[in-house]
Amino acid sequence: MIALGAFYSAGQVTRSTYICFEPLDSHSWTLALQLISLILDAMIIVLLWRVMAWTRTIKLRLSTLGVVLIASSVSTGLVGAGSAAFEVTSHFSLAIGSVYSFDILVDSIAFALLAIFAAAWICETSPLLPSSTVTVLVGTLNFWTSAATFGDWVHTQRYAILIPGWCTLLSFGFFLRFQEVKSVVWMPRSPLAFLLVMLGIAITMRQGMKGTPSYPRHPISDLIYKANIEHDRWVTKATSSDTVKVGAKNYEELHGGKVAPPNFDKWYEYAHGSIVIDSFDQIDADLQPFWNYPPSVLRDRAEAIIQGPGIGAIRLKDGLASHSDSGAEASDADLQQLTAMINKFAKNLPDMVLPINLGSAPRVLPPWEETTGHYDATLGGMVDPMTKRSPVAVNDTENSVDLRSPAQALPATAETPGISSNEYREMLLGACPPSSRSRTQPQWDASRFCVHCIRRHSKHGFLTKWDRSLQTCAQPDLRNLHDLYMTSPISEPIRKLVPLFSPFKVDVYSDILVPLPRATLGGDPDMPWTFKRRYDSLYWKGMVGQRDTNPQALRGSQKYRLLHLFLSPNSRDKVTLLLPRNKDQTSFGYEPTSAAQAGSVAPFDIGIGGFSDCNSTHCDVVKTAFGAREETQEPLEYRYVLLLDEDGAPPSQLMRTIGSGSVPFVSTIFRSWYTERLQPYLHFVPVDPRFHALHSTYLYFTGTEKRVGINGRDTMMKARDDDGEYIAKQGRKWVEQALTDKDMEVYLFRLLLEWGRLIDDERDTIGYQKDDQGVYNNVGWTTQGSVS
Repeated sequence: MIALGAFYSAGQVTRSTYICFEPLDSHSWTLALQLISLILDAMIIVLLWRVMAWTRTIKLRLSTLGVVLIASSVSTGLVGAGSAAFEVTSHFSLAIGSVYSFDILVDSIAFALLAIFAAAWICETSPLLPSSTVTVLVGTLNFWTSAATFGDWVHTQRYAILIPGWCTLLSFGFFLRFQEVKSVVWMPRSPLAFLLVMLGIAITMRQGMKGTPSYPRHPISDLIYKANIEHDRWVTKATSSDTVKVGAKNYEELHGGKVAPPNFDKWYEYAHGSIVIDSFDQIDADLQPFWNYPPSVLRDRAEAIIQGPGIGAIRLKDGLASHSDSGAEASDADLQQLTAMINKFAKNLPDMVLPINLGSAPRVLPPWEETTGHYDATLGGMVDPMTKRSPVAVNDTENSVDLRSPAQALPATAETPGISSNEYREMLLGACPPSSRSRTQPQWDASRFCVHCIRRHSKHGFLTKWDRSLQTCAQPDLRNLHDLYMTSPISEPIRKLVPLFSPFKVDVYSDILVPLPRATLGGDPDMPWTFKRRYDSLYWKGMVGQRDTNPQALRGSQKYRLLHLFLSPNSRDKVTLLLPRNKDQTSFGYEPTSAAQAGSVAPFDIGIGGFSDCNSTHCDVVKTAFGAREETQEPLEYRYVLLLDEDGAPPSQLMRTIGSGSVPFVSTIFRSWYTERLQPYLHFVPVDPRFHALHSTYLYFTGTEKRVGINGRDTMMKARDDDGEYIAKQGRKWVEQALTDKDMEVYLFRLLLEWGRLIDDERDTIGYQKDDQGVYNNVGWTTQGSVS
């Protein structure tokens, strides 16, 4: 009964959407292995007890226990090394500088201390009392935690928390009585039993003082209303300048007194008529790390990086831009379009070299210490074991670069399968600040939903802070829930801070975002249908892809989790819905239900295809699990279109969908140049990659009237399709206002002015600034920053 109560108390935590993939994980075999492990653990404890019982003194017991622990660790190491030796694709390495080393050390010390004290306690009593006590402590802790958080969207069932908790406490009291245990450690039995009962009463009273959460309106209604206010406030801030003088003054106020770059007046004249004039926070964030390096180093690194594979070059010389030939038609088209844009204002820019990322993924991934200017080359091997992979070995001294040929310092090819997913994950985590949650509080249990990981960007279970949701270093559970962390990189990351202009990136990358017309405005035109004419359903079709997918990605990848959640959920998959509690819908509350039942209420059209082009080992496994959906369908025929990240890149149809008459449901961790201009719940509907609120969010728009009942009752929630139509119209209107060709040119012009100042040897003195008479004038470019 003690174990049963503790088990159900632990089971009150919400499970993540990380799945047990049926073709790989046999349910019966998993249960059998767990049972065998339980029996083996019991045998080990009993055998250890018998061995320790033969010792007479504490010194001999510690010596015996030390021998047992050393033998166990050596045996485990030999088994691990042996399995790695027989696995062809294994990457076995010992990295002292691993970001997990400190956690491993702390956990090892804690386990060793626990083993020592438990062994000493077992010798004084028997294995039954210590194991029961530990079980009670774990169960009581879960009881307390669940009761303390009761009332939020995660913990909604009062008796499901109370019954297992009281079962654990009372069973332990009976155990102490019938086993005639006089004391536990130093506490006598009677006071301990009294304290346990009082603790249970206190927890029950604390929970009883809380009611189940109730809302007079659906939270998404409030989010849509607030989105309008926030967007109007942002537009007012972004368009506050009506003259170049006011624009220059605003620039100085926003940048801590730093003057605007040279030719700011020319840019302002060019940007006249654009809706965004004063807000370019993304440019400031992208360029901030480069201020830690001298201009000469930045120029040399730009020259070095353009010789790498998958990287194109645009050169500005004497007011004219030209580009290199990449050898690929699509890449050449990107370079040609970008060059044509630059030539519209190139006469106002200094000579420079622009390395352009032509690949399908961001590339620049230096350690955090280098990005912030705190990197110590003498400690590089200890701080980050992956630094030895640095594709561009550039000396950090002020006036010199690596003496090797730049071509020798770069990867041989852009496509590099030599980096394992584990090594790549180390690189991603190493780019996070040392104080970030991803490095200090890693999420080891993939099955447990990480409530703390979403608190910064969510409320009531719904995503509310879009910008914070893109800060991946604060979300350690994403390492088990996103393709980026579970697969090898498409292109080998560059482990030095080099200037590389890319169309999109994740926060940990240091690429400089640049608008590419094809990536921004590509795609066919919208359907001529009105919103009401489109199918009232949620559409998503993914592609299985040609790259090999490891077992971890099959269990945690966002596309496979989505397919499992809608097409083949099991009985243990639960979701929490926000539903009306009365017919007039003046009160809403949370109600847990099975994922299968929630999916039967929400109309959807979801599938995966691309199997004809897939030659990898996982293709048949995915096809068996989820079926094949090869027919082509126009997504914009549907009212609601779900967009997920695709193979290390953001959704390719994002801007097309936002500019259409359909409502985009967007789940991404990538940023683009236009990300700061989009307002969630006004231009699109944000979806957390964990999918915990996807059903509730979607049902807000489609309603539950005249659909299958939920938990045996008809919830009769009215559809808010008018809100959906409003979001679709606002998104399309905003694309026409702020995401046009002209807006891309204005953004690019501003970016290159800032970059031109960064690589100028006199960057601290040049700029658009006041003279002694208070008149703004250009202190222009110097010749040191020119290129040959």
